[in-house]
Amino acid sequence: MLAEGLSLMAISKNDQNILGICLNKCKIKNKTPEYRDDKIGRFLNEVESGVNIWELGKTDRAFSINILAVSESSRGTGVGKALMEHSREKARSAGYSLLYVLCTSYYSDRIARNMGMQCVYTLPYSEYKDEQGNPVFVPPAPHTQATVLIEKL
Repeated sequence: MLAEGLSLMAISKNDQNILGICLNKCKIKNKTPEYRDDKIGRFLNEVESGVNIWELGKTDRAFSINILAVSESSRGTGVGKALMEHSREKARSAGYSLLYVLCTSYYSDRIARNMGMQCVYTLPYSEYKDEQGNPVFVPPAPHTQATVLIEKL
């Protein structure tokens, strides 16, 4: 993802600390599944298969916010919001017509919704079960679901 030149990093004023990162990439229609074949990858593929963002966005490529991470000491300070907003501007300036994010965290979902992104799919963790009918993931509150959000640019 770093090689594409779409990702962002927030650093402290003295350049001594990484405050957060936003790993972004170009997502292309009809590309084979993007995630590895493990427990997490299968879950992410399941979430992505729940909605056709290409039909909703009327495009064949999207600017994808893949990973948003903020250092523990910087959480709640607006770093995540700034990284996502700068990612949106990067998408616009690069000519993308669709911004896409798959959120597995309550906090990234909240940021995306506050930016005006539209939730187009939700998969509660309690509904994603193994062969025995047990939930595969039981994250701590307030993380209760994975969501897909988009914004037409």
